[in-house]
Amino acid sequence: MDSSTQPSLPLSSGDLEAIMDLILGVAVCSVLYGVDATFFLTAIWVFLTKPPQGLPSTSESPHAQPRSCFPFNLNLSGPQILLLILIILMLSISTGSLILNIQYALLQISTTGYNVDFDAALQLSKNILIGHGFLDRLNFLISDGIVVWRAWIMFSHSLFVRGVLSLCMIGSTVGTFVDAGMLAIRIRRDPTDIGTPNDGLVVNVPLLTTNFISTSFIGYRAW
Repeated sequence: MDSSTQPSLPLSSGDLEAIMDLILGVAVCSVLYGVDATFFLTAIWVFLTKPPQGLPSTSESPHAQPRSCFPFNLNLSGPQILLLILIILMLSISTGSLILNIQYALLQISTTGYNVDFDAALQLSKNILIGHGFLDRLNFLISDGIVVWRAWIMFSHSLFVRGVLSLCMIGSTVGTFVDAGMLAIRIRRDPTDIGTPNDGLVVNVPLLTTNFISTSFIGYRAW
């Protein structure tokens, strides 16, 4: 019988369990992405609807001109534009990460069918895992960069603080890309190799240290 016309047989219990795990993983990632996207879109809305600084609101001035029908404020300062770009970039990265997650799940499900090109599927799964890992690490780095940027502004006249923040950000950047490179090497060799717990220290320690130091500086200034 031609394999292309071979009838589909019932899935084994192992296949069903694997598919359920993939569906559950995609569902959890989708829920987290929904929460993430809600915060991102809220932040973008606040930026674009916040009135320009120094202009009185209509409630403060009885002679103020009526508000424009266009609700968005495009008169943003340089730092505000940069922060808005970073927020949009993080949302785009999160969207790409979710798409890769779904694509990986669909790829794994397709390998249970007939006439599967396992070599091509294996190569594609490696590329997806590498891309997904890089996007996640890049999002963490940008998040730390926003915190560092906030502390940088608050200590505009302190060379010591800015020097510490610069060193922290350099360490986080190097750690992120080194860990992404190590991940790519491991996956190229064996896509099931998740590494040892110590491998994550390359990226986790610099990122956590940068976040802790930056937050401490912000808290000190606010206090």
